[in-house]
Amino acid sequence: MSHECDSIKDFQNPAESADVTELSDLSGIISGLKAKVEQGNHSYFSSLLQLNKDVSKQGTTLTMIMPDTPLD
Repeated sequence: MSHECDSIKDFQNPAESADVTELSDLSGIISGLKAKVEQGNHSYFSSLLQLNKDVSKQGTTLTMIMPDTPLD
């Protein structure tokens, strides 16, 4: 339980002193973590960067799209 409390504080402390841009960044990080947990089929890395993958019907081409965010 102590480790969970420390993890919550690790998010709380920066959030309390963050400016608007930093809060937006933190929101993006949390959204990525939530996507990983909810979808389960992406890595944390691809979820954090909001990568979208598209494999061609022939399976010979992979296109990855990453939105332009402060996290990239």
